[in-house]
Amino acid sequence: MQVYHVKAIADPQRLADALMKAAQDPALAKKLGGTDSELGQLGESLKQSEQEAEELGKALKDASVDYWIGVDDMLMYKAALAGGLDTTGQKDMEGVEGMTMTATVTMSGFDEPVSVSPPAQAKSFDKLMEQMFGGMLSGSGTSF
Repeated sequence: MQVYHVKAIADPQRLADALMKAAQDPALAKKLGGTDSELGQLGESLKQSEQEAEELGKALKDASVDYWIGVDDMLMYKAALAGGLDTTGQKDMEGVEGMTMTATVTMSGFDEPVSVSPPAQAKSFDKLMEQMFGGMLSGSGTSF
């Protein structure tokens, strides 16, 4: 099979700025299902995080995404994400000069039937979100 290999390399500071801008967009937050009070809390939290975003932009040394897309069917068969951080001099990172993160996803079996059986001890998605985000979502009418 022939595929197109597309590689995108991000400017680290622009990526950090774009992430902050997206996180501060009330329209995005509403699409994610937050209430006005939760959005206000998120906004306050993000103001405190601006310094962290600036630090992320300085620490992020590279960020890239590779896609392998079928020439004939335009389906994505593989995606690879990579990023590197320079942690030199960062608080609580003594002895660690940097980190490299990679992830690869491959896909196949398009348009084939799938059957999924939940694990015996599975929790509902709502309970998982409650555990991850605490009371921030409770009582908000948020559903997933």
